[in-house]
Amino acid sequence: MITTYYLCKVKLICLLLVHILAVSLVQSQSSISLSGELGRVIKHKSGLTFDIPERAVGFTLAHTHEVSGSKDWHHYWHMPSVSHVYQYVNYGDDEVLGSIHALMRGVDISIYKSPKWRIQTHLYSGVGIITKTFDYVSNPTNNAVGSTFNNATRLGLTVSRQVADSWAIRYDAHLLHTSNGLFAAPNSGINTWGTSLGLRYTYQPRNTKPFARPARDTSYRRLEADIQLHYGRTEHAVPNGPKYPHYVVSLGLGYRYHSLLTVLAGVDYEYAGRAYAFHFRDFQTKEEARRRAQRMATWVAHEFTFDRIVFRQQLGYYLDVFSPVEPSMYIKLGVFYKIPLLDQDVLRLGVVLKSHAAVADHASLVVGIRL
Repeated sequence: MITTYYLCKVKLICLLLVHILAVSLVQSQSSISLSGELGRVIKHKSGLTFDIPERAVGFTLAHTHEVSGSKDWHHYWHMPSVSHVYQYVNYGDDEVLGSIHALMRGVDISIYKSPKWRIQTHLYSGVGIITKTFDYVSNPTNNAVGSTFNNATRLGLTVSRQVADSWAIRYDAHLLHTSNGLFAAPNSGINTWGTSLGLRYTYQPRNTKPFARPARDTSYRRLEADIQLHYGRTEHAVPNGPKYPHYVVSLGLGYRYHSLLTVLAGVDYEYAGRAYAFHFRDFQTKEEARRRAQRMATWVAHEFTFDRIVFRQQLGYYLDVFSPVEPSMYIKLGVFYKIPLLDQDVLRLGVVLKSHAAVADHASLVVGIRL
């Protein structure tokens, strides 16, 4: 009998291999790399009850292709590489922490290039399947992870040395973070730092006919209206407890000062279902509980773009419109996909994670309109 655990593992590897085959048919230069990893778990905050294992071990399989230079963002980000990554990490304690299988996508941005050496920083993000999660009876000390499916994000630095026409040795140091945005409690997440050593094989040579940089269009320099609707659910602090809805209406005004960069400011209106439940249980009337569940905030944000993918960082401050909110500041990190509509990139779909410093508040699905 093949277990669900092994089925998930096989599916992740198959997805990666299918994508490698598809991308290799159209890209100018493609490579595949395999690295072995040694690292250690880092506790995300105090109060976590599991013991830190002596070491974490694993490996990374990555498919990478270099951009062609046919688009403006290729040049702005210094001709980055795009990678699709499968990373396996055994956290060092099979009974409590288990392992993670992460399938991620991201960019490698060059800091230094020469015929023999290359230094790059990388950022990958995707889905991580964790094999051991919190359970009141069978796994009570793992109070860091409450769900099997999580976000996996990796930030690191890679140094590679070309040793033959198609072969290079690569070394990297990285941090891998996994959490679920408080969709399921507990949600402190697991951090692992690691170093890895491996080989990269380039199986499709570079296209020696470079693309000319596209003509710069300055028509982007304009004001833009930003409208977003958020819907999230959070389990908050009770494992296996109720999931409370979280609604946000966001209005903003932005200035697109570069074809790939936009600054914005605006206001958020929020309704937090868990705040309503808390105040109603605290013997408040329904009207008072609803008032305290509502929030108004002002915010500033910045967006940068990789083709149709938009990354957004937002800093917000709560206003005392309905009732005081503590803590008063929050951070939102979002990833959006621009959907062309009537030949314009008007519609956006995305995911946003909201946190207070390092403590997650909730994750939301977002529909946005940019006018």
